[in-house]
Amino acid sequence: MNVLDVCAALSNETRLQLITILIEEGPMTSIDAHKEFVERFEDRRRQSIHSALETLVESELVEKSYSKEDGGIVYEVRRTNISIDLEAMSPTSSS
Repeated sequence: MNVLDVCAALSNETRLQLITILIEEGPMTSIDAHKEFVERFEDRRRQSIHSALETLVESELVEKSYSKEDGGIVYEVRRTNISIDLEAMSPTSSS
């Protein structure tokens, strides 16, 4: 888990709201997550919700897997508690 990826993923209100939905409702498809997001928060394109979910997957906060029961890919919160040791971190640079 890359600290910069996690911080970037958590810096967006939409992604935080999606994590909240997944924690409260459990695993769900991108389509179901979109429906729930629109009901709770605001109208968004389904593609933007899918993109936000994929960012959460890349940061390792959410995992996706195939579910026969749900008939497709489902997203589920992987980590509900994160601890960062700031003293052990070292600055990195990218070219």
